[in-house]
Amino acid sequence: MSFIKTERELDATELLPIATFVHSNWHDVRAIRVLDYTPKGYFNYGVYKIIDGKGNTYAFKRHGEASIKTMEFVKEVFAHLKTMGFKNYSGFIDSSIGDPYVIDPDSVPCSLSPWISGASIHGTDLPKEDLIRVAARTLAIFHLSTSNFQINQHTILDYKMSELWVPELVERYKMALGELNGKVNVFRKLNVQVPMAQLLEKVEPLIEFLSNTRTLDLMEERLARGIIHDDLDPTHLLFTHSGECYLIDFDRQRYGRRIDDLEQLISNMIPINRKAHEIILEEYTRVVPLSGYEQRTLPFFVQYGTLRRTFWLINELINNQASFSERPINVKAKLKTAIAVFDKARYPASHVDL
Repeated sequence: MSFIKTERELDATELLPIATFVHSNWHDVRAIRVLDYTPKGYFNYGVYKIIDGKGNTYAFKRHGEASIKTMEFVKEVFAHLKTMGFKNYSGFIDSSIGDPYVIDPDSVPCSLSPWISGASIHGTDLPKEDLIRVAARTLAIFHLSTSNFQINQHTILDYKMSELWVPELVERYKMALGELNGKVNVFRKLNVQVPMAQLLEKVEPLIEFLSNTRTLDLMEERLARGIIHDDLDPTHLLFTHSGECYLIDFDRQRYGRRIDDLEQLISNMIPINRKAHEIILEEYTRVVPLSGYEQRTLPFFVQYGTLRRTFWLINELINNQASFSERPINVKAKLKTAIAVFDKARYPASHVDL
C-alpha cells in the first residue's frame, strides 16, 4: 500500500493549540501537521499526528467551522455508535479534564482521536472495486446503526432543499454566469472558460426544474431520513491494509436525507470506476433497502449533488481567488466530470415522473 502524503514538524507557535489537549501521561510529545495530497486534488488541513514518548499515535484536529452544538451532537452520535457496536469510525478520546473536545485560545473546538493507519482510495493499491464495495457496505451499516438514534436539542437538523440548498445553488449559478460574461474573469485566467460555458448551458434545464419549490417539497416527503455523514469526500474514507473502511471527519454530520450520503459516495467513486453507481447500489441495499422511488430519483440526486459541489468550488474561485490558488485543485478536470454526469443521466421533468 502506498501513501500519498507529506508530513511537516510543527514549530512552537503551531503547537500551542495542541497543548490545550495534552494528557497528563503524555511525555516527549511530537506533533506533525499532515498534508494529504491526492491525484484528484484533495487535501486535508487542520489535522495533526500526535506521537507520544511511548510511540502511541493520535489524530488531533482543529474543527475550524464547527460549533459547540455540532461537537455535542457528534459526541452523542459516537456514544450511540459505540452502543450499537459500530466500530468503523474515528471517535473522540476524552481530554485531560474528561471532555471529548476542548476549546483552544482562538475559540476553535479541538478533538483527539485514535490514529487510523490507512489511506484514501487514491492512496492505496488495493483493488478499487473491492474498496468501493467495502465503502458502500460501511456507509449502509452506519445508517442502519443510527436508525434508532433519538433526536434531541443537540441534534443538527438539515435544511429542506427548498429552504437553503437550492436557493444557494441558484444564486451561485447566476454568479458564475455573470462572471463568465465579464471581460476579465477567473475562468479565462484558469483557461476553463470553454468547459464552464458548456456546463452552464447543460445545467440550465435542471436549474429551472429546481426552481419549483412545491416539486422539491413533494420529493422530500418521500425520502428516508436519518443520521448522515454529509461529507463523504474520498479523503474522509480511510482504508486499512486489510481493506477495512473507516469513516472520519464528522464536522458536517446531521439528521437529513440518507440519499445525500449515497449520492456523495456514488459521485466521488464514478471517476474511479464508471460502474460505481451499480456497485454501490447493489452493496448498500443488501443492508439498507431503498424504496423504488428512491432508486428512481438517485440519478437526479447525483446530478444535483454534483452541481452543488461544483458551484461551491466556482463560488470559491470567484470570491477567494488569492487564497484558493494555493489549493491543488484541477478545476478543468472537475468541470469535465460534472459535464459527464449531465451527459449520462436525465433530470426528471416533474415530480410525476419520479
